[in-house]
Amino acid sequence: MGENEQVITETCEIELLKKENERLRLELKTYKELSNNFTKDSKFKLLFNSISDAVYYFKEYEAGIAGEFIEVNETAYTRLGYTREEMLNMSPHDIDIHSSEEMVELLTEVYNNDTTSFETVHLHKHGSHIPVEITTHIFNVQGEKFILSVCRDMTFRKKAEESLHRLESFYNHSSEGIAIFDLDGKVMQANKAFENIFGYTEAEVKGKRLPVTPDFTMKDAEFLLNETLKGNSIKGFETIKQRKDGEFITVGITMSPLRDKNTNEIYALAGLVRDITEQHAIRVQLESFISHNLDPILIFNEEEKLIRTNGAFERVFGWKERDLLGLYINEMPIIPSEKMTEVINYTEVIRANNGIKGIESYRLRKDGTLVDVLLTTFSIKNEFNKNTWFVVILKDITEKKKAEKLLVDSEKLSVAGELAASIAHEIRNPITAIKGFLQIMEEGIFDKAYYRVIDSEMNRIELILKELLLLAKPQIPKLERKNICEALEQSIALLSAQANMNSIVINKEYEKAEYTIVCEENKLKQVFINVIKNAIEAMPNGGHLSIQMRAILDNKKLLVRFIDQGYGIPENVLLRLGEPFYTTKEKGTGLGFMVCKSIIEDHGGEINVFSEVNVGTKIEIVLPLVNNELDI
Repeated sequence: MGENEQVITETCEIELLKKENERLRLELKTYKELSNNFTKDSKFKLLFNSISDAVYYFKEYEAGIAGEFIEVNETAYTRLGYTREEMLNMSPHDIDIHSSEEMVELLTEVYNNDTTSFETVHLHKHGSHIPVEITTHIFNVQGEKFILSVCRDMTFRKKAEESLHRLESFYNHSSEGIAIFDLDGKVMQANKAFENIFGYTEAEVKGKRLPVTPDFTMKDAEFLLNETLKGNSIKGFETIKQRKDGEFITVGITMSPLRDKNTNEIYALAGLVRDITEQHAIRVQLESFISHNLDPILIFNEEEKLIRTNGAFERVFGWKERDLLGLYINEMPIIPSEKMTEVINYTEVIRANNGIKGIESYRLRKDGTLVDVLLTTFSIKNEFNKNTWFVVILKDITEKKKAEKLLVDSEKLSVAGELAASIAHEIRNPITAIKGFLQIMEEGIFDKAYYRVIDSEMNRIELILKELLLLAKPQIPKLERKNICEALEQSIALLSAQANMNSIVINKEYEKAEYTIVCEENKLKQVFINVIKNAIEAMPNGGHLSIQMRAILDNKKLLVRFIDQGYGIPENVLLRLGEPFYTTKEKGTGLGFMVCKSIIEDHGGEINVFSEVNVGTKIEIVLPLVNNELDI
């Protein structure tokens, strides 16, 4: 197409549009005049606007297409968020969500019938949808069709239908039995779950009293009926019923009165039944477990208030259940003040659905004495996975702790006894020197050097005896900040005599530094002595024992390593290392390593053994460091 032809075409199209606009303007004027005539009667206009349903008045523009509204009442434009003037410049096409094709088809059907009703959805000015029911009436005026539409808002009805549908779905698909009874207790209707629970169909029991109550629970049934007739709601009432096949079941029943919304009078009773036979059996077993358990048990509800204890709790701690019921966890008198933070932290762990198992702690008896306990806590959830109970089990380990202490003390004495021979040999040497110099001095020969030698030998004897006494004498446990380097040095000094007797060279592959840990120093010395002594015994033909020490993990941990050149430990023995009374030594008890492991773990550390037969053994001890300023 040429440029001139395009200009001519566009000019013609503009002229056609002008003519069409003029025609529409004249028709609109005619409709406005008709609107004025339609509403000129003020009484009619008042009635028109007082109708609670929306009313639209419009003319057929052409087949299947509606013209602009001639008149709308107040409900019509306010419901959709417009003014009257805005609505009079619109048509049904502008407020309906149907597509143009669907709208033409719908209006065609309307124009072909005097009266038509249908449902559709109108569009609010701000975009929201309003479900409506429309009834249309056709008026022929001088050969032209005018439509009067009465439009009813279906929003609340639709919501009610949805609610009714959900209610019906709940009623029909609920796992709990639901039944409606009249005021005489006769069945009016029952759902499928109700039929499954009791074995009777709705048809079998409708209009009758439900034949499921055995004689021995008849009073329960009478109580439920009478209380509900009084207007009371009963929730979770447990009783026993009998199925059609004769089986007895435990049920939980909730009964509520149904009232007339106008008179508030009770016209029926609603019952909800749940078969809790299995849950009841579990509760009975749980109750038996709690009552007969030898360990103290406390149970708290979801609000963390005490609701249950057992006989073992009263026996161990001295408090009766009735004295503590209703107390919050952090109000329990068994918690020493210094352990309150611990309890708060453990409670947070339980709230986060994490249990605590086998943590050593201590609690307070009513008489003020402390009892060592092994603490286990966990939560019990309901069918909705919500915490309902918090259970605390406090196992009394007082006797166990005493036995462990005796074991540690006996191991100390055992080590001291085994060292006696080497210590006696080590003491004999300085005593021989002292006696010799004393004999020389008795003959009248004096030299200041003799005094220095005698003093040095006496100091040597004093050091050995001091270390021996520390091992043999029971010590009061006392955690202190100590430089572990000094404890290791003293342990090495104590065993140097035995090492020399066995032609063993102890290589200290570390530099002295301030390695501070919180510990019971004597217990750690016991571990070091035990490890060094075992290394010496593993090298009967002599060799080297390397001892290393350094800070690791950004100075948060201390590694102490012992490496010998002994005969090593077979793999099958290594796997059982730490078992009591399992040993490869002729006179061993197998308790030494177990005691050492317990001591290290009590200090928050760990001990690991690596060994290869005929090559040697490496023992690594890792302990936590505190506030280190290392000089290395």
